[in-house]
Amino acid sequence: MVDDQVSIELYVDASYNTLSNGRSNAGWLIMQSGAATTASSKVIKSIATSSTHSEIHALFHAVKDLMYTRRLLGELGYPQNKPSVVYEDNAACIKFAETLKIMPRTKHIEIKYLYVKQLVAWGQIIMVKIGTDDQVADFLTKVLDVYKHKRFSSIASGTPCDAKFQRIRAIFSRFNHFSF
Repeated sequence: MVDDQVSIELYVDASYNTLSNGRSNAGWLIMQSGAATTASSKVIKSIATSSTHSEIHALFHAVKDLMYTRRLLGELGYPQNKPSVVYEDNAACIKFAETLKIMPRTKHIEIKYLYVKQLVAWGQIIMVKIGTDDQVADFLTKVLDVYKHKRFSSIASGTPCDAKFQRIRAIFSRFNHFSF
């Protein structure tokens, strides 16, 4: 038996109504032991009615990939005895996933999205709120400034940002009209 402490984390994000046809972009990263093993970005086929709705779409597709990865690792001798952490920056999406009750604002959501609620209830995944500035999957859903893109892509590759980048960021963050 091999060490069963391979940690899997999921960063999932969506950009609501960013395309000219009203569709949203979804992006997610599955991180295994500190580096991305799966990165995906896709256009959500159905039109979301809110940012929460687009985040729920993204969460559903990302969690399907996550569960496949968990099963695959189990078959390879790395059983997943602990829940995987799912990082989400939308509080309403987290509430949707953690509440078994159907709320009035989400009663229009398709049945297949209840799969996420089931996984939370079974203890397969844990939803964790993350700030938008720390959402690593952000660079998979929209165009970012060069500093954020470099930061998130270096985290995804498992290599820390270099010291030069940190110094440049510190210098520019002193000015109010630059935001990082």
